[in-house]
Amino acid sequence: MQEKIKFWRKLNYQSIFIFIGILLIISPVILSRPLNNLDEIWNYNFARNIANGLVPYKDFNMLQTPLLPLINSIFLKLFGNELIVMRILAILLISGLFFIIYKIFKKLKVNIIYNLICIFLLFLLFKNYICIDYNFAVLILTLILIYLELNIFIKNKNILNKKNIIENNYKENNYFKNNLLFYFFIRIYLWMLYFIKTIYRCNDCNF
Repeated sequence: MQEKIKFWRKLNYQSIFIFIGILLIISPVILSRPLNNLDEIWNYNFARNIANGLVPYKDFNMLQTPLLPLINSIFLKLFGNELIVMRILAILLISGLFFIIYKIFKKLKVNIIYNLICIFLLFLLFKNYICIDYNFAVLILTLILIYLELNIFIKNKNILNKKNIIENNYKENNYFKNNLLFYFFIRIYLWMLYFIKTIYRCNDCNF
């Protein structure tokens, strides 16, 4: 029992350390960015309008659903109607996004070095566009659902037939796991390329 407690404490310390590391990398990128991202400005203005008592679609126009600006407006109301509050929320959102990707890879038993390399490559791909944005909010919710479903899938012995796979079909199981990881990473990478090319309309990107 004590060995299990030590094991879980070790895992928790490792996850906390990884999350803090992601925060330290993301924070200077977002905080030092000049005000040239229209999506950041739009989302800040939407949240500020709601914090000032205006009603979306009635008192001002929006091109998206109001859930994210509504959540942001609560923090603007509590901590001050300043852009720095939105950027702190962006740090937490983007850090959470990369952290959940790390947790998914870890759940798939990817080597931690390869895991961190993948996250760093994704960070390099995203670093010029990360901000408090509806698309990132949707993405992190989607990844959380994937993580929860993957967790259930792994724990369900009836679906996995865990003992039979380990004892009789080890090679097939290893092949399935590796291909699942490759497929998952390629899907995320391609989605991000599409995200940058179409959502942000990056004219300088030549993919």
